[in-house]
Amino acid sequence: MTKHRALAACLALALPLTLSACGGADEQTPGAAESSATAVESPSGAADSTPSAADSASVPAELQSLSSWKGEWNNIDNYLDDPALAPGYEAAAKKNNSTPDEEKAALHKRRASDFGGLVIDGDKITFLDNFPSKDGKEISSSEYTWDKTYESVVGGKTRTWYAFKATDSAAKYPTVMFFPIDHEEDLLHFHMRYGNTPDELLAKEDWFPTVVSPDTTTEQLIAEISE
Repeated sequence: MTKHRALAACLALALPLTLSACGGADEQTPGAAESSATAVESPSGAADSTPSAADSASVPAELQSLSSWKGEWNNIDNYLDDPALAPGYEAAAKKNNSTPDEEKAALHKRRASDFGGLVIDGDKITFLDNFPSKDGKEISSSEYTWDKTYESVVGGKTRTWYAFKATDSAAKYPTVMFFPIDHEEDLLHFHMRYGNTPDELLAKEDWFPTVVSPDTTTEQLIAEISE
């Protein structure tokens, strides 16, 4: 009986330790739940990852600099009423079972912007009322610094916006966001948004101001409209 009592005492002592160890394996480190919750609900209803500034290490250095978008750019919206683009609207209308005028109006709405051209030089962005080559007058200008990346679902695909903040507190457009330039596409261009805050811009799901290279041809624009 003495041996049985000794064995029972050992088991009684070991049981709480065993339960404690099992429970500890399932517990989260304080704050772990918050730090792991990187997904937020996007304006389109899909879960989008919204990296914080600490995620900059994962963003290529060249995309944390305006140098990736440097140069002179023309606003595509200023081209859209050119009669020479009629074949593009006709092709789009046939594809979408609409009319050329409806296609043009929809494209104007998606590409609408209150500037005609951009000049990106160093850390400075200058917004113009016309193409740079047409003596566009300055609407606004400011230097911008890297902010962070934001993601949104576009056409069923997750796309990354690269955001920059104006250093001038009086800047007309405190925030600008860009998609990267795809240099493999025939039409050299990029989509952007501009305004007050990233949240405001991300909520404008169907708004994609677009600028193109000054060397853009009519044929390239027709192909773009036809897609």
